[in-house]
Amino acid sequence: MEWWANLRIRVRGLWRGEDVHREIAEEWEFHVERRTEENIRRGMPVDEARRSAERSFGNSEYIKDLSWDERGGGWAETGGQDLRFAWRQLTKSPGFSVVALLSLTLGIGANAVIFSLVSTVLLRPLPVSHPEQVVAVHQVKEKSADSQSMAYLNYKDLRDRNQALSSLALYRFVPAALSHNGVNERVWGFLVTGNYFEMLGVQPLLGRTFTAEEDRERTAHPLLVLSYGCWQRRFGSDPGIVGKSLLMNARSFQVIGVTRPEFTGTESVFAPEFWAPSQMQPWIEPDELKALESRSSGQWFAIGRLKAGVSTEQARANLNSVGQQLAKEHPEDNDGMAFLLTPPGLVIPGLRAGVVAFSGAMMLTVGLVLAIACTNLACLLLARAVLRRKEIAVRMAIGATRWRLARQLLTESVLLSVAGGTLGLGLGFLLMRLAQAAIPATDFGLVLDLRLDWRVVCFVGSLALFTGIAFGLIPALQASRADVRSVLLESATGSRRRAWLRSALVTMQLALSLVLLIAAGLTVRSLRHAEALGPGFAPEHAVIASVDVGLQGYDENKGRSFYRQLLDRVRALPGVESATLSSPLQLSLNTNTSWVFPEGIPRPPVGQMPDAIVERVGPDYFATLRTPLVAGRDI
Repeated sequence: MEWWANLRIRVRGLWRGEDVHREIAEEWEFHVERRTEENIRRGMPVDEARRSAERSFGNSEYIKDLSWDERGGGWAETGGQDLRFAWRQLTKSPGFSVVALLSLTLGIGANAVIFSLVSTVLLRPLPVSHPEQVVAVHQVKEKSADSQSMAYLNYKDLRDRNQALSSLALYRFVPAALSHNGVNERVWGFLVTGNYFEMLGVQPLLGRTFTAEEDRERTAHPLLVLSYGCWQRRFGSDPGIVGKSLLMNARSFQVIGVTRPEFTGTESVFAPEFWAPSQMQPWIEPDELKALESRSSGQWFAIGRLKAGVSTEQARANLNSVGQQLAKEHPEDNDGMAFLLTPPGLVIPGLRAGVVAFSGAMMLTVGLVLAIACTNLACLLLARAVLRRKEIAVRMAIGATRWRLARQLLTESVLLSVAGGTLGLGLGFLLMRLAQAAIPATDFGLVLDLRLDWRVVCFVGSLALFTGIAFGLIPALQASRADVRSVLLESATGSRRRAWLRSALVTMQLALSLVLLIAAGLTVRSLRHAEALGPGFAPEHAVIASVDVGLQGYDENKGRSFYRQLLDRVRALPGVESATLSSPLQLSLNTNTSWVFPEGIPRPPVGQMPDAIVERVGPDYFATLRTPLVAGRDI
């Protein structure tokens, strides 16, 4: 631990300089006195013995300065001098300083915003107990990464048979109609298994959460846990909310708890407003009455906690062995079953891959912007070094070393970059607030929790330091290589070497700018091409309205009657040319899939069964959307 001892000595020299100076003087005096006593024992007079002792050690002030430097004081002292001198140089050139700070602020601020997005979606762990142990469990087809939702009965077998997970829970996105104070609103939440909160290690702010016993019997425990946001917005932070009954889907549910503000579920960009036990699905989703009894109805997402000492690969191998057992026991539904484990926060693995690719492209773009700013600043610093060449030559002539001068010039660039990084953090904060304000208002709880957490601050700090060194190192080394005699005698504006270096930096800046310009042009062209393609229907003069009578307790016959009357009345409205029904709506986040295979051939194994997105529609659907048919007729 020698490095630790050296670090402590240097830090002490930085913060307790007077004590260190006193100790050095005392140590010097101690050694001189010991040598003086030896000289006296050899027969020297006292005065001569003292002078001889001092001469034997050399120049006292030089020795003390060396000791001061070894204990960190010299580094701190010269560092302070460099900072003060750098500040004076920057304030003497306000035009240069403003241009440099503006370039760095824009470059670093853009990087801060994009990295905050990356941190929010990919890096920030869930606010749960020991988040490093929590994994998302995806059911996939064998030899394929296509993710499928998990069936409830398969979950129960997987939960009970696996040896790698200490706990496994399910959750499902669900809408519900919440009635409160005479207002009926659609809200989105999670149906979860009874061990959901216990597995995550999440404690509520008020009340309690579900127990496993409250999720065993169908519709026996109509309970709700509200999110902190829902409790604030819809119930005015009522401290007595626990124990009250709420109407959801025209049925009474009892509130048993409110989550803490930092816990917003297990997805990065979705914040549920409530949690209900999975066995309450018949009340929450009346159309899915058999979902809890089927192995072919995959509707759930699984999340689990690894046992201590179990790796992700070991857990996957164990889960796949269970999947093979289930495939043998239920081949008609589970053939080819396998599992994939990923960090939680994004619903499906494919979405994570898309987010990683998009984030990488955005980081590359803002990185190019910052690289252009760095090359621009390097050119400006080279130009400043030419103007200061005689100052540098004079300092070298009176004894300054090349390293000392390079460190001084590098201090100026690092001070500039740190100031730019600080302003970039401020700009990034404003851009984050603007991005959050631009999120469209929907009943689906989309969230974009961009914030300056410690990861973003550390990233920006490291980026600012690297940037300062990157654009300041070459000019600093180049300026410190000046030939003193020729510089003091020359009247020209610079040497061929400096001209060549400036030309190289300008060429690099132009090349990077061209790359960025080409990328921007391709992006704009792609967006225009995508816009020209259209969504497959004519959105002009089209109006949509969302209604779900199932949330109000309508049975199938009553629901069909309602939709027929709704269509007739809408079609009778003045100015309405046509109307139809669709579930789900076009371009919505919700999709329904079904197995599809050609008629007349044997049914393929489940693991090889292709999926197709299915949309249930009403009469005159294609005519209403003005979607041309290549063949056949409308419904």
